[in-house]
Order: sequence, then structure tokens, then C-alpha cells
Amino acid sequence: ATALDEAVERWRVPGVALAVFVDGRFDAARSDLTELPEELRVESLRETVARDPSWLAERLGKHLDVEDQAFTALNAALWRDGLCVHAPAGLKVERPLQLLAIATGAERAVEIQLRHVIAVERSAEVTLIEHYVGLDGRPVFENVVGEIELADNARLDRYKVELCARDGYHVGRVEGRQGRDSRLRSHVFSLGGQLLRDDFASHLGGEGGDATFNGLFLADGERLVDHHTAIDHATPNCTSNELYKGILGDKSKGVFNGKVFVREGAQGTAAQQSNKNLLLSRSATINTKPQLEIWADDVKCTHGATVGQLDNDALFFLRARGIGFEQARGMLIRAFAAELLDGIRSLPLRMQLESELETRLGG
Repeated sequence: ATALDEAVERWRVPGVALAVFVDGRFDAARSDLTELPEELRVESLRETVARDPSWLAERLGKHLDVEDQAFTALNAALWRDGLCVHAPAGLKVERPLQLLAIATGAERAVEIQLRHVIAVERSAEVTLIEHYVGLDGRPVFENVVGEIELADNARLDRYKVELCARDGYHVGRVEGRQGRDSRLRSHVFSLGGQLLRDDFASHLGGEGGDATFNGLFLADGERLVDHHTAIDHATPNCTSNELYKGILGDKSKGVFNGKVFVREGAQGTAAQQSNKNLLLSRSATINTKPQLEIWADDVKCTHGATVGQLDNDALFFLRARGIGFEQARGMLIRAFAAELLDGIRSLPLRMQLESELETRLGG
């Protein structure tokens, strides 16, 4: 088997439908979209352009800012392919869909521009797993832009796993729009790559909407991991919960910048935001900035951030019971990450990520 086939076999999540992209292009031969409902549209964006351009024209770039976002503008000009998902009203898709994007770095330095459009209509439910994987090779720059539309009472569970190669550079931006009583669950795991920048925003435009943003990032060496989030409470009685955790070692750097906007008239808003960081060396740094901007007076909003090191008392407690230093250290780090891993509803994906985290912490 080729290295590409081995990567597909390694990172495919058991029991899911699979859409494979290699260096920014859809790979039909390695994909498996069988056993999905016939009503569900899952195809490459190039295919959507050819088959249903009017549907795509109504959605592509509708809510994205290309004037103030340079990488978004670059993607708008240069994208060649991506994933299109359209769930019609009332469709509950039980089988998760995995997008596996592999960057090979095979031809000199590779530039990849991917564009995704996800539309979930009224009362429909979808689970999407995004994997961005890099093979060891030359430096790769990957720029991914996504647009999510959730109609009234729609449900989307989204998992994004970033496992770029050591010399990989990944920039991602997603804009979400949520209708009345919709629910968006986002889980981001940034575990590999030289530079990772992930921007995720959602606009709660219908009463009763709910957004959950969770993230775990791990960095060593001189890597940089950069997360920016924005949740816009534009209507009354919406809720949001946000928890990001960072684990940083060596001379690595982390950034968390989270914003929660509560618009005038958005009474009854409940929003929680938290960023917790664990520094494993004196040279690691984190810049954290949780923000609230509130223009309504009947709200319940909290935000906070913590930065710390491993608890020496806890280390002593474990070592006094015969556990070696490295093992005790690993146990405490895994316990710190467990809260976010336990939130993964897909057991095969959770097991895969736990194994990957174990490998990286062991290294």
C-alpha cells in the first residue's frame, strides 16, 4: 500500500461515511459515501458548481468578510474544491460523515485552498468529522474556509482534528448562521503542525438558539497554535458555552481570543466562556483574552481564563505511591484534557484521539 492509502486507513474513523481530499482535490476512489440517505447531498464543491450552480450561488460567500480577512479573500480567489453537504428538512442522518483532507507535500511546497458549504435545513440533524492530516514531506500551506447554515431546530455536531505534518501551516475560518432553536456543537483538536490558526464564529439569529464551542490544543518545540472565536447573540433567549484548554511545552506559543457579543434587545441571554492553560515549561507562553461585550441588561454571562503549571502536591502524591515522575506527569496532563475528550460522542473518534494524545505526550 502507498503512504496515502496507509494514511486513509490510519485516520479513517470506523463506522462513518468518508469523503477524502488529497492536496485540495476530491478523491472519489478512496472515498466511501455509501449507506447515506439518498436525500442527503454529499459531494465535492466542483460537482455542485457543475450540477446545481444556482443553489451554491445563494450560499457561497454570503456571510464572509473578504475585505478585512486576508486569508478568506485569498481562499475566495483561489479555491478549487471542497465539501458540500445539504441535509433537507426533517432528515436525521444517523451515520456520521468524515471529511479526511490529506496534504502530501509531494510536489515542492504545496498550497491548498479548500472551501466547504454545510447547509442543514429545518429539524434536520448531521454529524460531521473533519480531519486535516499531513504526511511528512515538504512544507504545506493549507487554507480552509467553511460556511455553516442551520435552519430552525436544526442540529449539527462538528469535530475538527488538526494533525498537520511538522512543517505544516494550517489556517482555518468558519462562519456559522443559526436559526430559531438550532443547536451547534463544535469540538476542535489542534494537535500537530508548525503553525495553526483557527477562527470560528457563529451568529445566533433565532430565538432559543444554542452554541457550544470546545477546543483542545497541544504544542511543543517552537510551534504556534492560535484560536479566535466569536459568538454573536443577536436575538433573545439564546445560550452559548465555550471551553478551550491549552497544553504547551518547550518554547511553544498559544493564543486564545474569544469574543461573546450580546446585542441590544437580546434579553435572556446565557453565555459562559472559559480558557484554561497548562504550561509544561518556563519557556512556553500563552496569550489569552476572553471578552464579553454586552448591550442588554437581562443576561447571565461569565468569562475567565487561567494559566498554571502542574500541581507539585499532586505530583508528590502520585510519586509517593510508587508512580514514576514521567508517568505521574502524563496522568495529570491526561486528566486535564479528559473533560474535552469525554465530550466526544463518537466512541471510535474518542479512542483515536486518546491514542494520539498518548503518543504525543509520551514523546
